[in-house]
Amino acid sequence: MGSPRPGETVQVDPDLLTFLPTGSNGLIRTADPTTAANIATDTNLRANTSALMIAVYTPGAESMSAGPGEDFAVVSVIRLRDPKADELWFRGWRDSYDSAVCAQAGGVARNSETTIGSRTVFVGSCAAGSFTYHTRVADGAIVISINSIGPANLGRIVMERLAP
Repeated sequence: MGSPRPGETVQVDPDLLTFLPTGSNGLIRTADPTTAANIATDTNLRANTSALMIAVYTPGAESMSAGPGEDFAVVSVIRLRDPKADELWFRGWRDSYDSAVCAQAGGVARNSETTIGSRTVFVGSCAAGSFTYHTRVADGAIVISINSIGPANLGRIVMERLAP
């Protein structure tokens, strides 16, 4: 994909949350536009991304499997400038995301591919036990990437609950 035109920015778009499950059935979803705005300033992101939004999932009080703050999933939803971005680009995105997330968790231990629901999901495992999940929706125009920490594995639950 090409470079952005001068002045192009990455928009923070709360409408991207419509691709994610709402906070219900034991999950609480909290939009995080502040973190999204900070990430949107990354000049490397501008070449391929037109908009993004971040949400954090935590377990509801009735489903607490660990202590407060020990289970959470940070979900990044991005809209691509070119929805036809190929597998090579997507692989690079996943590798970069996993390296950044796992840098704080002992490095990337392994990567795998699985099916969750009806979609292909790429899973990264960090040495310290956290996981990443990646998939594309809306005919590839939207990328959903998740950093999941804790024994409840909220990232997998979010992936399971994505709309078909």
